Amino acid sequence: MTQFDQWVNLISIHQIFQSTGPVHSFPLIHGKAGVSYLCFHNNTMYSAGRDGVYRQLRVQNNTLEVIDTKKVFKGLDWVERLLFSDGGDLLIAGFHSAYFVLWSVQRNEVLWRVKCGGAHRVWDLTLQQSVHKLLSLLWSLYCRCFHIWSSCLSFIKDSTICMHKMAFPSEVKKAVLKPGFHGREATCICHIGSLVGQQGDINDVFATGSEDTNIKLMICIHLSNRSTGATSSIFTAHGHISSVRALSATRPPLPKLQSSEQINTHTPSERTYHVLFSGGGRASLKCWRVDLSLIDVDSDSCHGDKMTCSPMVFLGEYSFRFSNHRRRRKKHDLQSLSEIRFMSLTSLSGTELIDTCQSLYFVMAACSDGFVRIFSFDERPKQVLTSGSVPVPQTLCSNGQSRD
Repeated sequence: MTQFDQWVNLISIHQIFQSTGPVHSFPLIHGKAGVSYLCFHNNTMYSAGRDGVYRQLRVQNNTLEVIDTKKVFKGLDWVERLLFSDGGDLLIAGFHSAYFVLWSVQRNEVLWRVKCGGAHRVWDLTLQQSVHKLLSLLWSLYCRCFHIWSSCLSFIKDSTICMHKMAFPSEVKKAVLKPGFHGREATCICHIGSLVGQQGDINDVFATGSEDTNIKLMICIHLSNRSTGATSSIFTAHGHISSVRALSATRPPLPKLQSSEQINTHTPSERTYHVLFSGGGRASLKCWRVDLSLIDVDSDSCHGDKMTCSPMVFLGEYSFRFSNHRRRRKKHDLQSLSEIRFMSLTSLSGTELIDTCQSLYFVMAACSDGFVRIFSFDERPKQVLTSGSVPVPQTLCSNGQSRD
């Protein structure tokens, strides 16, 4: 596949005949190195670039929307291809220094490493999969399918065509003593909402932030036969470049109804939709949409990475690095502002102040430079703007929340 420019464009069939311009574009979505791969799988668009990141996008109302952003692993900055196996695994082919690397997202490990001399060469990779159905004596109850992979890598090195073949086992048995939570210290926690199971059990959904720059969406399932609940990870959100220090969730207002309409006319997605704000180091404030209706507490698919739909979608961000006035500021001012940390967040819906502000949210942030800053987020254009700031004598560590 030829390398794209530094943009990801969405072009509809109708506009091909009407005009030459794209419907929507993402400039510099993978940095200045450009986009190296773009594909469509299970109604989801995937993009990869030479920044070591692959993103999931979806098309909604002729607009590209970023669902999730993930980095493969530290050091792999050249992602060239994304492959999907029949078993549901995502394989990432890229280059790490002088080696070709094949990474498994499901296993979270390197499957194959070949010394080829680096990425600046002609290469190709084929992946063959065969399915064998093994029926036991209880074939009427179940049958299991094992996917056996065999891969062939060909490339040119020193004017010579080289070929390497590799067969992968269907399963790698590992003894997991305890599932991973956060790679480093957990710094904040925020309760988002509750879900009711089929047996009437209340299951709490919350988010945690950590110094590993990740946000984990967790669920605590309360079992009737146990005094304590079982906690598991639902989804991991990436995107912060420094530690996540504060989280704040706000439930959007329900659309106004006429007097003759009842409250039960709202759809479940309107009732279980929350807006989550996350802040941390390097003056980074991000906004996410958390849809609890996509979580099925009575199914095993809500645990780990088995979910088909992402319950947490990135909406927008604010950072001093992306300020419109960065050209007017001096270099030392930008460096000082980039070192600000958001220590605590408090958010509320705009309808609590003005009834007509259905898509507006306000976020109050306690900052490490001694300022309390107020931000506004408009859900329709997905923009985060600064509304004001108030200095305080000392460094702030937290702020309270008042609804009076």
